[in-house]
Amino acid sequence: MQKTDTRKTVTLKSPRFFDQFKLFIRYKGLFYSTEKTYCTWVRRFIRFSGYQSMAEINMAQVEPFLSHLANERYCSVNTQRTALNALVFLFREYFNLNI
Repeated sequence: MQKTDTRKTVTLKSPRFFDQFKLFIRYKGLFYSTEKTYCTWVRRFIRFSGYQSMAEINMAQVEPFLSHLANERYCSVNTQRTALNALVFLFREYFNLNI
């Protein structure tokens, strides 16, 4: 039996960061595949940076993260671009920072 890949319902009042981030992506009208990709890369960025709360997230860790992808994980240029696009969306659109 084939498993279907569909969006899960997220409640509007959920306090969880990723629930709010997903809702924002949906509000912007992005595809479900984009939502999954962006959430994956933001999650990897947060883990790499060792953030304990969303208040700690800052752009200073973007360059070290991308460098890590290139030099230690041997990610392709296209993969690095995808990660960068996810982080630009996070900071520019979601956090509304001028970068």
